[in-house]
Amino acid sequence: MKLFLLAITYIGLLFAGKPVFAQEEFIMPEASLLTRFPFTQLSGGIVIIKARIDNYPDSLNFVFDTGSGGISLDSMTVNYLGMTKTMSDRTIRGIAGIKTVEFAYNHTLKLPGLEVDKLDFHINDYDLLTSVYGLKIDGIIGFSFLRRFIVHIDYDKQVICNSQDLI
Repeated sequence: MKLFLLAITYIGLLFAGKPVFAQEEFIMPEASLLTRFPFTQLSGGIVIIKARIDNYPDSLNFVFDTGSGGISLDSMTVNYLGMTKTMSDRTIRGIAGIKTVEFAYNHTLKLPGLEVDKLDFHINDYDLLTSVYGLKIDGIIGFSFLRRFIVHIDYDKQVICNSQDLI
């Protein structure tokens, strides 16, 4: 009997307090289309996009690599553009092992209809990539770019669409 009264008291206390409501449902805003631009696909599925850096008029060839952690420029391209290089204490891991890299800090990447500012490019030698693909590879675009956008790659139409996540 004591157990029954204890259970009734416990249940009564649960419902006697002030009502508690769950959080309001979070409705995710829709992303808005920012731009759409073409790409070229090389053998092996390599995606190449054309972009410019800062106010340099020449368009550059970038490998669009969803598996790359950062964004980088070829050392010869950096020299050609006269960009300032700064040695860092950061290391990158690649096929050749781990090495300390130089950076070109705070630059703007310009794609058709889209400018992405405040990017820090690490500098690497892409001479081997240039010789393998038969096309001057000026850099690689990876996570430093991708984290800012929702990206849709349409391989049939060879178009990349970028939307900005509005959250």
